[in-house]
Amino acid sequence: MGMEYVFDGQGRRVGYYNDMGSTVYAHGKNGQNVGYYNKNANTTYDKNGKRYGVGNLTTALIMDAAQNSR
Repeated sequence: MGMEYVFDGQGRRVGYYNDMGSTVYAHGKNGQNVGYYNKNANTTYDKNGKRYGVGNLTTALIMDAAQNSR
């Protein structure tokens, strides 16, 4: 459990995720919530609660948020 940073291909930090046990929360570059992964359901949801995909896709959520913020 803990916080892990996510970097883009250029070595820039684009966000982080925080493992809180049964849920992993994804945050963008400025700390904004971009979604979460529910381990019990094995499903990732975006910040609006819409299903993003099956499995832990928090890194993909963070990368999508970084792409959309440019």
